Amino acid sequence: MTTLRLDQKLRILDGHYNIGKYSKEDYHYQKNELLHDYTDTRYFINTEEDIINLISSLESEINHKYIYPVMYVYDPKRMIQLGLWPTSVDIDNLMIDWLSGSDPNSMRFWHLSECTRDPEFLKNETVWSYKPVKIIKQEALDEADSTRLMFVAPELVYQKSRRPKTDMSLFRNSSNLRISKNEIIRGKININGETWNVVPVTRYAKGMSRGLYYNNPADDICGTFFYLEEESTTFLTYKRALRAFNKTDAMKKLQILDLSSHETMNIVIETEKHINGYYPRNLILTPSEAFCMNQERHGYSQEIHDYQDGNEIEPNNIPEVPRYAGIYLSLYAKEDKFDQPLCKGARAAGYDIVILENMVGSFQVVTEVLDTRPREESFKNLLYVID
Repeated sequence: MTTLRLDQKLRILDGHYNIGKYSKEDYHYQKNELLHDYTDTRYFINTEEDIINLISSLESEINHKYIYPVMYVYDPKRMIQLGLWPTSVDIDNLMIDWLSGSDPNSMRFWHLSECTRDPEFLKNETVWSYKPVKIIKQEALDEADSTRLMFVAPELVYQKSRRPKTDMSLFRNSSNLRISKNEIIRGKININGETWNVVPVTRYAKGMSRGLYYNNPADDICGTFFYLEEESTTFLTYKRALRAFNKTDAMKKLQILDLSSHETMNIVIETEKHINGYYPRNLILTPSEAFCMNQERHGYSQEIHDYQDGNEIEPNNIPEVPRYAGIYLSLYAKEDKFDQPLCKGARAAGYDIVILENMVGSFQVVTEVLDTRPREESFKNLLYVID
């Protein structure tokens, strides 16, 4: 039988407390029981100087390290901003809102959550995580998640898209050309006397959306997705491209959109609102606008309550600050089922790539590039800028 280490026991305890399994009194009792015979260093983080001193003492570490037991944290938000990470919760969109200073009612509204807990519970977090920048960078590239990187090394994140910067070496092979950027003139390049179109792209080991990438795809999976990334130093070459607003628009242009199924019809109803301008192109909405649009979709069945006061959160109860509403409107990954028919249809029509200019991402509307060629051929068509 495996015996858990103290840090593992404390992390389990923290996690149970954070989901409400223990009362505050029971939590502290359990923690004191676990630490009863513990004689090593206990950490009390009372000032920013304490955080900085702790991080300075860890800078020589080359591996991931847990810091425990942390008995008190005066400001968990500042701990995270300076590079130490809680271990009992995920830093998801909700936590990012909190870190950005969003008020609790706004957080409940935008995340459609009736039981959003105040992240101030992290003052009691017993186990914190430290990782060197090198590890954080590699994890960001593997997971296509730059959240932690934005705090510890913002210079390693693309300024506009907020994706992790990557040289795309994961997809590079000996046949890929290395070029100088001045060889690209108005989106074209001459290779051995032949003119090719190029588009700057980026790609990660895993995708930032549910349907964007296939890892270790089966032989019958069509296509390779990239992000269009203006700051990238990697370019994809192609001869013929189809440009479309989104996947629904591309399917219509190819005349392959089959509306016979109820599921497809429901998808198209929503995505056409984006195409036709009912939803703004960037999906930036005020709470009032988003609320009205969501109520129209659900027939006023969506009730969002603030359980601290017992009052329903209406838009007039929160600041009218516009923000991205793609997830709130349930548009994220809405068109995933179109990936394969779109790729096969575009390939059959002679298109090397499909440029989807307004895809709903997790943080913003993005442009995706679907390469319809076999994956190995797609990667061979990447050019790498060396200057």
